[in-house]
Amino acid sequence: MILKQLEKDYKLNENDLFIARYILEHSEEIPLLSSHQLAKETFTSPTAIIRFVKKLGFESYNDFKLNIHSF
Repeated sequence: MILKQLEKDYKLNENDLFIARYILEHSEEIPLLSSHQLAKETFTSPTAIIRFVKKLGFESYNDFKLNIHSF
């Protein structure tokens, strides 16, 4: 349900939804991961991670990590 709402609100593609699903399932780990590590875990590229967090309205990946729990 959360993924469907994210897809609708932020116009996410399949790759973005895969990243979002991983983040939702591993939210406690995300603040400890770099964008490169998250890309490796999600079988994507660091650029895809950066584009994803910018779609969500964050300035940078670090901004996203700091605010993930409030999001």
